[in-house]
Amino acid sequence: MIPHKNNNSRPSWLSSSSSSGCGWLFLLLATSCCSTMKHAVVSAQSDLNLARDDTSPEVSKSILQSVYSATGGLNWNDATGWNEENVCTWKGVSCYTKTSNGDERRHGHIRSLDWSANRLVGTLPTKVFQLPYLEALTVEDNPDLDVDLSGIGSAQFLKQLTLSKTAVTNLDAVGAAKSLEDLHVSDLKLAGPLPSSLFQLTNLKRLNANYNSFTGPLPAEVGQLTNLEELLLFDSDLTGQLPGELGRLTLLKILTLTDNAFDGSLPLDALEQMTNLRTLSIQRIGTHDADFKGSGITGPLPALKNHKFLTKIQFENQRLSGSLDDDFLQTSPTGQAIEVDLRNNELEGRVPPSLLDKQFLSLYLGGNKITTVPPRIYDTSSGTCPQISDWMGGDVREFGCDAFLCPPGTWAPQGRLMSYDETCESCG
Repeated sequence: MIPHKNNNSRPSWLSSSSSSGCGWLFLLLATSCCSTMKHAVVSAQSDLNLARDDTSPEVSKSILQSVYSATGGLNWNDATGWNEENVCTWKGVSCYTKTSNGDERRHGHIRSLDWSANRLVGTLPTKVFQLPYLEALTVEDNPDLDVDLSGIGSAQFLKQLTLSKTAVTNLDAVGAAKSLEDLHVSDLKLAGPLPSSLFQLTNLKRLNANYNSFTGPLPAEVGQLTNLEELLLFDSDLTGQLPGELGRLTLLKILTLTDNAFDGSLPLDALEQMTNLRTLSIQRIGTHDADFKGSGITGPLPALKNHKFLTKIQFENQRLSGSLDDDFLQTSPTGQAIEVDLRNNELEGRVPPSLLDKQFLSLYLGGNKITTVPPRIYDTSSGTCPQISDWMGGDVREFGCDAFLCPPGTWAPQGRLMSYDETCESCG
């Protein structure tokens, strides 16, 4: 953890008049008359053209100085180097080198800013988006910092924006960041419908928007984000039927919609089309019915038979019914750890024998109506299960076959044994 104000001597450029901007104007005037004349001409143009056309390091320096002043720089946890002439040595600032990008014009310009957990307060000025080649901005874990996104369209090269755990309350302008690939807006206490601006970010690869209070459905417009690889909307209050347009997200690797209030049935065709998935999590969290959000998702579970990379499935505490298909997870990895959590649904029938080739499977079925376990998996008559000894994270080898699933007609708190002290008791 960085000690508070460990390196915060007052920057030499921060004069008593700096709050009005006069100190920085003097600095610019003293640096280069020619540069000042150039800036005067450019100032007549739009801010967007200034950001794209100006190549003077002094403009970037003045922008950073305005950030320092507006966000309580004297009280930052760490402002190491902010007395130095070269901004590339300043805490949180990274610049392009000759080898970091093929565009020689970028050499020496600011590439990324990372002021995470640095006690910034107030409002981050929108002029930060005028840095001509900025690719990444990270200000997470500054709970008293707002960010003015109104000028984000000027940041034509911005790929990563991390605003989680700040005081940001509005994302309406973020859709103007057309190059954005990675957006983190978790734990912002955002409420209301998912902002339509999110679905304008067609180059987006990762959207992490956990721990908010979004309401209403997941819009069909989510299907516009066809480059998306990760969609995380954990712990909000989203409702309604999941849209079939999810099927357009064929590059998606992680879909986490955990602990929302969705209802209706699963979009089976859409989920079958998302064959690049590694993680599929749409469970509800809680221990009692009163803890769960919404009425739960009903209907059958997809077979997911063509998902060669899928290793984590979580649907516990929904209201899924029917039986597991015989080709359930048919092509998923055989030599990797696979977690399938289907506890506390209304599934019935048998455990598919085809799952035997999943050597390190953890299949949680407690709280369902499973009536048959094939003898090849668990021969209840002899109490043997030699082919699944590595299942359930090794619990089967440790505690016996009932560590997979209590036999029909018996029960345990988790539907299986998890210690030497437990037994599967008769339901009668």
